[in-house]
Amino acid sequence: MFALKLSNIINLLVQQPNSGFEYYHYGYRFDSVREVDNNFDRGNKVGRKYPAVQMDVPDLITSTLETTSSPIKTTRNVRLWFDNLLDYNNQGQTTIQNIIEVQEDLYSKARIFVASFNKELLNLDIGYILTNLVTFAPRANLGADRTITIEANFTIELYETCIQLQDLIILPTGTTIPNEDIERIG
Repeated sequence: MFALKLSNIINLLVQQPNSGFEYYHYGYRFDSVREVDNNFDRGNKVGRKYPAVQMDVPDLITSTLETTSSPIKTTRNVRLWFDNLLDYNNQGQTTIQNIIEVQEDLYSKARIFVASFNKELLNLDIGYILTNLVTFAPRANLGADRTITIEANFTIELYETCIQLQDLIILPTGTTIPNEDIERIG
């Protein structure tokens, strides 16, 4: 259930006009070259738009019960991929940014996005990024030619008993995180 909640929070953050991103998908990295029918591309008519965010399937989940009166704490390793195009835009037109300019712009957006995600986890009383340590690694051509990627890795601690969502700061007031996968349409 928590992977779904985390994915939906990221999906909703990407949908915000000031996110700097135009597409979100949850799945394995090889999905980055598949056209996925989801809430960003209904009917799969446009394809992936950039800049894009993808949450990789968590590879390590650890749960601990500290005392009989405390909630179960779960840690999850999270990997987010932030992708953008090099040399052209979503319309196929040539752009003039070089690799370092695209990387720096994407890195800046990724840092803001991860900080916003952590703030939402805290505001929603779901959990937080452990020790606020996030590693960012630049990558290129991972699955698709002429794409620049910033890979972000971090560990979050989640409180499994805290499933009620509270007031949102970044998301509009009244927004709720669905229990169904909002990326999936159908």
